[in-house]
Amino acid sequence: MNKKDIANIRKQFKLDNYLLQIKEIFNVYVKKETGEIYHQISQPFQMLEHEAQELFLTNFKKVLSGHLDAKLFELKFRRDVEGSTQTILFEGLRTDSPDEWQENMLQIVEKMFAHAVYEFDTVVTFIRGEYRMATKKRDLESEQGGDDEVYSSEFILCSLNKTDQ
Repeated sequence: MNKKDIANIRKQFKLDNYLLQIKEIFNVYVKKETGEIYHQISQPFQMLEHEAQELFLTNFKKVLSGHLDAKLFELKFRRDVEGSTQTILFEGLRTDSPDEWQENMLQIVEKMFAHAVYEFDTVVTFIRGEYRMATKKRDLESEQGGDDEVYSSEFILCSLNKTDQ
């Protein structure tokens, strides 16, 4: 993705936007001393209260407003490696089972904390969703285009934040 793609997606992070559908949210809480997961919660995004939805949308909008290599990081995937992060993410996108998705994201969290020590308790938040973009602009005379035909991209977005008691 380039900066323009990221900016277009960031603009869609608002409530009740038919072009951006967030299906699930998964929060994983990790202890600073041990890197051990001490709590996790997953639920359909639409089941959250309105204020909680706005809070998470604002958080992810801020993540997407960052500069590359500051808040946003391009992942370099190693191919032909068993249990690669790329494979785990792909399987997470393709599964319809919430339990399988959670297991895949827990594997990612374990990888994130395998070699890193943080000075604070953290929460790793994953969202899984779908972004739609029109293939061409609407022609006002013929009234064709716009939402008649759209590209659809499934995505997983992750943020890591400090937690306070």
